[in-house]
Amino acid sequence: MLQGFPYSYNIGIGSLGSARPLWTVSIEWWIYILFGILLFFRKIKINPLIIFIFVISFIISFYNIGGRGSSLTIYWIIGVLLAILYNLTEVRLKISVFIPIFLFIISAFLYRIYVFQQYEMYDVGLAFLLFVILYLLINSPKEISNLFSSKLFSSVSKFLASFSYSLYLVHYSIIVIIRVYYKEDFDYYAILFIFIICNISAYIFYLFFEKNHYKFKYWFKSFIHAD
Repeated sequence: MLQGFPYSYNIGIGSLGSARPLWTVSIEWWIYILFGILLFFRKIKINPLIIFIFVISFIISFYNIGGRGSSLTIYWIIGVLLAILYNLTEVRLKISVFIPIFLFIISAFLYRIYVFQQYEMYDVGLAFLLFVILYLLINSPKEISNLFSSKLFSSVSKFLASFSYSLYLVHYSIIVIIRVYYKEDFDYYAILFIFIICNISAYIFYLFFEKNHYKFKYWFKSFIHAD
């Protein structure tokens, strides 16, 4: 849980082997804790433990607020702002205005990635451009939003979203395993094979674990509260 703490790597707190993507999970957990305390501080009984947890969560959240590869807090805040704006505003541009603006922002996003070779997706500039892209899509003209509201698009989106987090958790470990046995450089066929295997594995993982996390939560609560 201290993988995102400043200089923690210097004392041996690093990535969890092939489960390296979990480094973001620990940081995001502390971000939730920080903003949870800030939001509910009037209802929280302040004690030394709460103060200690707040200090740790503040340091980790602030340390990851900006910089290339260290902007997870910015991304979290962007998600919150999008949710607020979605519920408070509805500014729909005409499609003749929307298309050139949207294409320009997409081009700027790709330009920042490829021209400057900033493949790190936690960059502040990319975070801002992603915010604009998502906001435009949320408030897209009816001609475009109607496509998003179709039953087919909705069904496919829900299916892909259902195991997307599981895919994030397991994909890197699967790639590492394949890499052990596949010594050559990955070609297009190998990448396609990895893509298929990762998604199938993630969906199976989702069926066994993520889909049933509520059951585990209720079981765990009954276990820790058992007499």
